[in-house]
Amino acid sequence: MAQQISVLSPVPGAVLHPGQSTEFVLRLRSTKLSLEMVAINLGLRSIKDQTHPGALGQLVLKTLYGSDIHMDHKYTFRFSLVLPPAEDFPDGASSTPYDLVVSQYYILGISNSFDQNIQSPMMYSNSTRVKVTESTSFI
Repeated sequence: MAQQISVLSPVPGAVLHPGQSTEFVLRLRSTKLSLEMVAINLGLRSIKDQTHPGALGQLVLKTLYGSDIHMDHKYTFRFSLVLPPAEDFPDGASSTPYDLVVSQYYILGISNSFDQNIQSPMMYSNSTRVKVTESTSFI
């Protein structure tokens, strides 16, 4: 595997609230130097969704393009976003388990001679199980 991406935050089992800001921390681990990041997609897939385990799911939260991704010295990337409102979650937002799926798209380039360059598009996907619950306000 040339590149692996993982979700550091939110942690497994975290409770996310529709309409509220959530901080995301992603970490990359690379075993190859000759790659170029194209994009990262972040989505929520209900555990009721029986699509392929690597699929983003019904609710795509964000797409980050390579030029927008700036890693720190620990190869982590942080960003915040406001989650969609509860009515946008296809399987509801009442303690529904969702997989937070992150998919990374990159090009693995190998120069095997002076005039020949082979590039291979790649995709790696990883997920973290979270719960989505509408926040309750006390008046």
